[in-house]
Amino acid sequence: MVYIQSSGGIYPKILGRKVNHGEAYLKDTFTFLGVSDFESILVEGVDMRGVGFGEAMQKIEKQAEKIAGKF
Repeated sequence: MVYIQSSGGIYPKILGRKVNHGEAYLKDTFTFLGVSDFESILVEGVDMRGVGFGEAMQKIEKQAEKIAGKF
């Protein structure tokens, strides 16, 4: 399963699970249902000055290509 989410800000990895409830909820739910391969693509900073949508998309492009190669 691939979960894709965008957010206006950038959240530290340390706080990720505590702040990003959508990812944690879906990962737990699908793990319970038997989905063992769960990948996340988090497009962060789309509303931040100096980052924006274009740069945020460029940051995750290689990650998305790597994940897509698994399917």
